Amino acid sequence: MLSLLRCAIGICLVFVVGYALAAGEKRIALVIGNSAYPGAPLTNPVNDARDMAAALKKLGFEVIEKTNVRQKEMNRAIGEFGGKLRTDSVALFFYAGHGIQVKGKNYLVPIDAQIATEASVRIETVDVDGVLDQLASSPLNIVILDACRNNPFERRFRAIGGGLAQMDAPKGSLIAYATAPGKVASDGTGRNGLYTAELLKALEPAGLKIEEVFKQVRINVAKASGDNQIPWEASSLTGDFYFKAGTQVAQLTPTVMSARTPQQIEDELWDSIKGTDKPSVLEEYLKQYPGGRYVGQARVKLAEMTALPARMEVPPAAPTMTSTSSTITAGQTFRDCQDCPEMVLLPTGIAMSRTPITQKQWRAIMGGIPSQFANCGEDCPVEQVSWNDAQEYIRTLNQRTGKAYRLPKEQEWYAACKAGHETTYCGGDNLDSVAWQRRNSGNTVHPVAQKQPNSWGLYDMSGNVNQWMEDCHNSRCSSRMLRGGSWHSFEDSVRLGSTNGGDAEPSYSDSAIGFRVVR
Repeated sequence: MLSLLRCAIGICLVFVVGYALAAGEKRIALVIGNSAYPGAPLTNPVNDARDMAAALKKLGFEVIEKTNVRQKEMNRAIGEFGGKLRTDSVALFFYAGHGIQVKGKNYLVPIDAQIATEASVRIETVDVDGVLDQLASSPLNIVILDACRNNPFERRFRAIGGGLAQMDAPKGSLIAYATAPGKVASDGTGRNGLYTAELLKALEPAGLKIEEVFKQVRINVAKASGDNQIPWEASSLTGDFYFKAGTQVAQLTPTVMSARTPQQIEDELWDSIKGTDKPSVLEEYLKQYPGGRYVGQARVKLAEMTALPARMEVPPAAPTMTSTSSTITAGQTFRDCQDCPEMVLLPTGIAMSRTPITQKQWRAIMGGIPSQFANCGEDCPVEQVSWNDAQEYIRTLNQRTGKAYRLPKEQEWYAACKAGHETTYCGGDNLDSVAWQRRNSGNTVHPVAQKQPNSWGLYDMSGNVNQWMEDCHNSRCSSRMLRGGSWHSFEDSVRLGSTNGGDAEPSYSDSAIGFRVVR
């Protein structure tokens, strides 16, 4: 289940908790650049790290700078960095070098890593989650990962999906990518990679909010690459942060903005993204320009991609359905066979499984289970299943029952999630009462139906495991939609109607992905 942090893809994760900058703030940065990998040396990471360290010093950061570090030294530096942070700190972590992901978790690769198997990744590398843990005491944290060029591990393992492992944008955060996930970013023709080179330029002017910095980077990288590389961000920031404060709006150099007006900036941004097939790119445009010139076009295009209806009409007459020899009416539950999932007939006219498919239900139809959390028990949702795996389960179930089970379409799932109510999450407004998610899951799945159901009797629509949809994510149908969020998701990703569940190739499987069925 190993996939790559695609060549030179940068991620910036910024945590802001209603933070107002104080005059006496302490800015601390750890900057690491790894180039000297045996057999797979990289050209720019050490240069990127050195230049970033110099730029941050000018911006008032106390900088710990490390280049070409082994695992022990890397962990020691991260610990030293965390020990310096306090409640009035601004913390920034920058890493350039190889990075890989296994089963949804991201890892940074020291120069002495001996990665022979997927299992050895956790032993030989540095877990990004461990870095984030070190930042817990600081109220504002910036993590920049400019990860991997021509990754040598790609040919050793079966890559699942493409690009980065999914990273949710928690409340008060910004995730900025050097290019779209799964795409290849440019190393550049000079001293630095293209993204880092433009980021260094954009850090120079005074008076720019962090969002404006990344907007300039996106415009310039898109232009320099002929639109082959388009940085983008996911943001839920609640406070303002300036790398360099100023009393006036900054006037950028010609290489960054050339005195463009705000409307020109929006025009250029729209030109760079209007051909996208990723809903998340359009969603981010709508967040940044809620009253923008192209809002109407963006909303129409987004609606075509996601097919989310504004309202799902309920049939005027209560629907019925037959199961074995019985007639089922809306709200009733039933099973088509002893080993079949328990279904509930919805007012919309379809029946949906009351819970995600469990390990017990999977084993009864398919035999052994693929789950990473097999020890969780037979009432836990089956996970580590691809869209293709779910289709095989459904084919076998249909052969056994003579019925027509399938995966839900997104609009069906969305209507079932709402259950006729405008709530924050599927089933209510209290997150912990309806969903297993990052804050309360203990980093594992949980038995189904332990949380509160929604008003149509459906459990675990939000959280526990992300759920496969029948729908294609794009016109090429190269990926399928995922909805609902999981035990690993931040709260924004389990909200009703959120598209942060994302999409994945039909062959992709993960310990946070399961499914439910309809008929």
